[in-house]
Amino acid sequence: MKKKRLFGLFAASLCVSAMLCNCSGNQTADSKAAGGGNIAPLENAAEVASEQGVVTEIDEKGFDEYVGKPNSDMKTWNFAQQTPVLIDCYATWCGPCKQIAPNVEQIAKKYAGKIKVYKMDTEKCPRISQMLGITSIPTLIYGNPVSGDFTRELGYRDVEHLDNNVQIRLLSSKSVIQKQ
Repeated sequence: MKKKRLFGLFAASLCVSAMLCNCSGNQTADSKAAGGGNIAPLENAAEVASEQGVVTEIDEKGFDEYVGKPNSDMKTWNFAQQTPVLIDCYATWCGPCKQIAPNVEQIAKKYAGKIKVYKMDTEKCPRISQMLGITSIPTLIYGNPVSGDFTRELGYRDVEHLDNNVQIRLLSSKSVIQKQ
């Protein structure tokens, strides 16, 4: 009886292992023909997510790649793209950060395709946090590639406040004119 039970467990583990190996991401021509080729490549995942109104988690490398780097004057930025960005800077243990997250998600959905919305764990991104002068969380960063500016806002904000700031800081003609 014990041998049958052990053999059954062994056979089940082999089946699970075989299934896991088949899910490794290597697609055959048959799986692509069956519709399995519609998955976006990992390197484009952040862009696809932003176009669909999803908040994308970025690390320091992702920040440099998707948002940009400061110019030599450390006051203006060389943006990686021409789309305005909203970045929710948070920590996993922060209560107000958890409260503002659904509001940021609503903004991402509302402005899908117009702005890109990211979130960044400040404890995993100390270089960027220091560069942006983040000393309190949650901090929201509004990045406007037209003006070359980052502006920041500290603390919890409701959806209406975020919506107003996106309009003023990222999408209005005033935000374009400020720096010219």
